[in-house]
Parts: sequence; C-alpha cells; structure tokens
Amino acid sequence: MFLAASFWSTAQARDLPCDGGVDLRPIAGKKLIVFGELHGTIEGPAFVARVLCSLAQRGERLQLGLEQWAGSEDAPLKTYIRSKGTKQDRAALFATPSWSREAAVHDGNASIGVFDLVESVRRLREAGAPIEIFAFNNSHDLEGSTRLEQATAHERRMAENVENAIAANPGATTVLMVGGAHARRIPLRDGAQPPMLTYLLRFEPVSLRMAWDAGAAWLLTSTSGPRPQPTWRCDPPGRKAEPIELGFEPEAAFDGCYTVGAVTAAPPAREMR
Repeated sequence: MFLAASFWSTAQARDLPCDGGVDLRPIAGKKLIVFGELHGTIEGPAFVARVLCSLAQRGERLQLGLEQWAGSEDAPLKTYIRSKGTKQDRAALFATPSWSREAAVHDGNASIGVFDLVESVRRLREAGAPIEIFAFNNSHDLEGSTRLEQATAHERRMAENVENAIAANPGATTVLMVGGAHARRIPLRDGAQPPMLTYLLRFEPVSLRMAWDAGAAWLLTSTSGPRPQPTWRCDPPGRKAEPIELGFEPEAAFDGCYTVGAVTAAPPAREMR
C-alpha cells in the first residue's frame, strides 16, 4: 500500500537523497512512462533511478515495473523494498529464479545495475516516498502453436500484468523499464508480434528509447557476457542531446529518447554475494 498523501509533505519530497536530478518537462503529466532499454548496462537502470527520484521530489506517488517474472519475483521484490537491505535481505531476493541464474545464462534483467535500481526504490521508500514495485514478465504456458502466436501471447500477458498493477494503484505514476523491443509503438518488422506497448495505448504512455555512447553491455546471445556496443544516438551528429527528448527517434517507433552516456557492462547481481 502507498503511504497516505497526508503523511507525505513537499518538504519531505525535496529532502530525498537523489543522485542528480533529471529535467522532467518533456514527460510532464504522463502517468505511464516506459523506458525501452538495452539490457545489461549500469547506466540504463541508473538513469531510471534518477527519474524516479526526481518524480518523488515532486511529491508524486510512484510504482516501478520491472521485466522480471510476475509469478516468482513480484512478492520478493515487494518484500525487499520493505526490508532494511541487509546481506540476508539481498540473499533472499537473489534466491529467486531471475536473480539466481548462472552467469552463463544471464540476460541482463537481474544485473548489478538492475539491483542498484531496486535498492534505490528501497531507499526512497525508507525515506518516506510513496513508491511501490512490481514484476510483469510472463511467458509461461503461452497459448498458440506457432512461435508468432506464442510471442504475441507473451506481449499481451505482460501488458495485462501492467494493466493490473495500474488498476491496483489508481492515481500513481507508473514507470516501466523493459527491453526496447517491448516498448515500441509498432512491430519490429513486418509480420512480427505487436509489442507490449501497443496493448497499453489507452493509458496514453510516453515511450522512450535508450541512446548511448560506445561501451559494453552484458548480453545473452549464443553465450552470456560483456559485448562491445558502438554508439547509438537519436539526435543528429554534432548536436548535444538532452537527457530526455521527444521526437528525433529515427524509426518513429518511440515518442523520443533518453541518453545515458557511455555504457558499462553490468554482470549478474548474484555475484555481489
């Protein structure tokens, strides 16, 4: 449950421990903010953490949705952000399926970067901010006999989990961090499944694509590990990008972009143990 608004003052919000704010004017008033990320970086989740803190400083009630298994990760995530964040609390979270994967099959969704984001939510809540967390991934027992039918069911079920979270916390601003393919307004290619976002358009979301400077990301391809990443930018060459900008996205599949700078590969969080 969220804290009652009467217990959350503007002064408390201003005193939150934010590690650098973000100019929120491009997304002002939006109640569903979707960050399409490149999995497996430190900088992507860190940017989302800064946005959450900036929103909390404005006194907004918040919830963060993560692309983790709704059935097995949702309750442990909720438990962790209500904990003291001790080594034992981390160990309980890391014992769940997503967080306990071996490095060889780590896909970036339970990285040190993602854990730092979860920890930032715990600290915001500890400081009094009205913030919740939920997991929305769901690809088990998908109906359909073809790969396309199953992929379509996967996207639709993720959207349904998001819809349920929004319904459970009316009035809250919902922030999602999800792989970029799920955050698109149009399919990745002709004949591909409709992305998760297309089932959420009635909430008038703003969808942002991650842009970065050259570095590395921890990705799962044929094997799992750090992979070099060339620069990918939304804005024209030679132009300084703002942290969040609408427009400029070259495919018109997103409403805009968020720029995180040079990217660093984020290994599995379980290695913190």
